[in-house]
Amino acid sequence: MDNENDTNRNVLVTTEDELKRVVKSTVKETLNETLIQLGVDVNNPLEVQRDLQCARDVRQTLNSIKGKFVLTTVVILLGSLATAVWAGIITLVKKGP
Repeated sequence: MDNENDTNRNVLVTTEDELKRVVKSTVKETLNETLIQLGVDVNNPLEVQRDLQCARDVRQTLNSIKGKFVLTTVVILLGSLATAVWAGIITLVKKGP
């Protein structure tokens, strides 16, 4: 009886190991196919990392430029408003009461 249980246990472990191998292989193959369809070179992971770093650098640069553009626009608008107010005050002073 013990020998029969040992045999069943070995078959189960072998089957479980085989299942894990098949699942791992299938997931890897599916992931590789998906990445290839997206234009990622799965055979050159260092190049992919450099590409992703470049994309991050571009995104951060664009965010920085966007922030500076907003700040510049606000400064121009406030400067224009201050100039208009100052011109109005000068005009009122020149006209007198």
